[in-house]
Amino acid sequence: MIRRRTWVALSLCLAGAALLYQLQRQQPSFPAKAQPLNLPRYTVIDAQWTRYGEDGMPSLTGHAAEVEYFDDGSGRARDLQLTALGFHGAPWVLTAPAAWLPAGTDEAKLLGRVQLDGRWPDDGEPLQLLTQDLWLNPGARRLHGDAPLTVTSPHRSGSAVGVRGDWGSQDLELLSDVRMHYDTGSQ
Repeated sequence: MIRRRTWVALSLCLAGAALLYQLQRQQPSFPAKAQPLNLPRYTVIDAQWTRYGEDGMPSLTGHAAEVEYFDDGSGRARDLQLTALGFHGAPWVLTAPAAWLPAGTDEAKLLGRVQLDGRWPDDGEPLQLLTQDLWLNPGARRLHGDAPLTVTSPHRSGSAVGVRGDWGSQDLELLSDVRMHYDTGSQ
């Protein structure tokens, strides 16, 4: 009798386990909620534009191989060249492989090997500044960044961490850890 009860209990346990296993296998499986793809709303290829100042004169021209705008108001650009106009000597030209335009701001973050070709504000000597990222505000005509950078020109070169510039007033300020070498031309 004890053997029979053990046998019945064991059979009931096995049957219950088999039933639970079958029920779990037959439960409908719902696909995971699809994550929205971060696809652009608009894509513009070979974009060219001109920004006009309050005086109606062109203040900035730009070209990008591709510009994408997203539903949240953000954007990104690829192979970007910007020319800030209105200087007494020559314009400043900024080039970058990529740019990010955050939603809700007038600034763009230039990314990659960012190059600025312009002139020193004090003597007009040509300069080239290289850095990995740089923020640009075309409306305010300002730029700033906190990444390491190098500056080269015919009679001076150097490095720094961070830069701030205003092409309206033709100011360029290297912010910290500034190291400059001046070639005076004397032997």
